[in-house]
Amino acid sequence: MPLLAQGLQRLQADAENYFSRQQMAKAIPLYDKLISISPNNASYYCKRGEAYLGLEQIEKAKLDVDKAIKLAPGYRTAYMARARIASELGDFRGALGYSDKAVRGIKVGDKDFSKIAWVWYQDRATWYSELGDQNKAIEQYSEALKFNPDGFWLYYFRASNYFKQGKYALAIKDLDICCSMKSEKSLTRALELRLKCHEKTGNKDLAKKDKALMDELLRKQGNELF
Repeated sequence: MPLLAQGLQRLQADAENYFSRQQMAKAIPLYDKLISISPNNASYYCKRGEAYLGLEQIEKAKLDVDKAIKLAPGYRTAYMARARIASELGDFRGALGYSDKAVRGIKVGDKDFSKIAWVWYQDRATWYSELGDQNKAIEQYSEALKFNPDGFWLYYFRASNYFKQGKYALAIKDLDICCSMKSEKSLTRALELRLKCHEKTGNKDLAKKDKALMDELLRKQGNELF
């Protein structure tokens, strides 16, 4: 491998290492160098834009991600980054518009995006929730679960939306799945919400049982702290 290519590869690896460790202030100068070497590489602009976003430098993030989209109009990751920028600006409809282009056509098993798609759908659910559209939020959590069927919080937040709609049986179904995940440290959240569902449906015995389970879990967690 030529020395220039080796140096570029090392520089890119270092930038990605800082980025993955959330050390954005260290990643940005490396992406500056990468862009100076390869000024038409959309991924470098996108990564630097995401790094700026991590530092809450929104305008710089927007400029870089827009540049990435201009260089590569089909770049899904850039559209999702742009969606998150819109979200930071409080433009949830704009965020959904950009993210539409990110998730469109992604299928379960897609080797490039199936591992990240559930996070994208979860973000979309959050934005729909911000807009007060619980039905759409539920749809997005359901899509996310296709890619991550073991996602505790996906079931929990979908259940929360069902609870807000008064669909307690559906909420309980999701919370039952949460409660079957024995190793989940946040199990008390699921038990608390399921307890409320049982209270709403008049199932006092089941509510009492969940209260006992929750109290026991809290005692156990408390003892583990000391």
